[in-house]
Amino acid sequence: MLEILERQAQSARLNDYASEREKPVRRMTCTCCGQSYRGRQWWNQDCRYGLGDCCVEFCGVDPNGGESRSYGVPGIHFLIDDKGDS
Repeated sequence: MLEILERQAQSARLNDYASEREKPVRRMTCTCCGQSYRGRQWWNQDCRYGLGDCCVEFCGVDPNGGESRSYGVPGIHFLIDDKGDS
């Protein structure tokens, strides 16, 4: 199972996250505080959970940075603009 997840993560990086951008933007629950937010599912989080916009700073994730192994990519999985695109 871990090998499958690792292959998915590697594939996402290689195609500039195109497959991740195709995932629907939906209501998610912040894994840190439980607040609701709009985001996309990241392979390393339970279904419908992820890092909410509310806790990016608290968790020490760079909002302009690249991939976080735990939480995904800013602008794709969290901190999504109003259009749902990034």
